[in-house]
Amino acid sequence: MTRCFHGKRRYFTRADAELVLGGIDTRDPRRREVRCYQCPACHGWHLTSQTIEQYAASTSPTPPGRAPIKLDVPISSSPVPTPAQLAARLGVRPITPPAPHPASTIARLRTLFDRIRRRLAERRRR
Repeated sequence: MTRCFHGKRRYFTRADAELVLGGIDTRDPRRREVRCYQCPACHGWHLTSQTIEQYAASTSPTPPGRAPIKLDVPISSSPVPTPAQLAARLGVRPITPPAPHPASTIARLRTLFDRIRRRLAERRRR
């Protein structure tokens, strides 16, 4: 058992957490854990005193007695422009990479083949 960075006790497997949960003295008022869960932050297992129903009620999108919040944001009916359309609208010239020089490519290939030929010749001599 180690500690999560939130300070909670972390168990490495669910079996470890359930084993501890089964061994808890229910008469001790300081330990009221009833189930275990996997922590989304540390991916370890923790014990909690909340039942599944209490957890679902606390994480529901709209708590009972409150109306959902509505934002009055106008919805645009025009399609979202592509990056090319934005560049054309702003007058930005597209960046084109320079074309490769065929002569330099051929020269590099010749150098590479010469190097390979020399190494093969050295290996044959040995």
